[in-house]
Amino acid sequence: MKASNISVYSVIGLSLLLGIILTIWPLPGTMNWLRPAWVMLVTLYWIIVLPNRVGIKLAWLLGLFLDGLHGSLLGEHALACLLTSYFASNIRRQILVSPLWLQALMIMLLILIYQVILYLVQGFAGQVISSWQYWLPSLTSAVLWPVIFALLRASKQRFKIY
Repeated sequence: MKASNISVYSVIGLSLLLGIILTIWPLPGTMNWLRPAWVMLVTLYWIIVLPNRVGIKLAWLLGLFLDGLHGSLLGEHALACLLTSYFASNIRRQILVSPLWLQALMIMLLILIYQVILYLVQGFAGQVISSWQYWLPSLTSAVLWPVIFALLRASKQRFKIY
């Protein structure tokens, strides 16, 4: 028996809420550079696995929320989330059939695209980022992808979300 729409969107919403909480969770100053793109990782999972329920519109809305959360230029994260999610939705089949290590590499490239878009928008706005550490979240996101994939897949199977 399939899960009802309420439980489907509850699981998706709770996972996104957890991603938001992990995004704002305080870390020591030097560890802040290593923070994965939690919201983007969870969004990418759902876009890849359930494209009929989660799409680029939700990614755009989450990006707007992240703009407000970070106090950044309005639309900065929204544009990055939108374009990254669009690219992910176009290659979702290749990601799904790939082994987990290759999925992690593709996720790293998608998060890198996300960061490049943010970097360019911030550069146009006059906020130049000169630290190489800016690029570390794409690496930590790729390292954590197998764990996130396994946890979200387990919740998807547990609640029979299809």
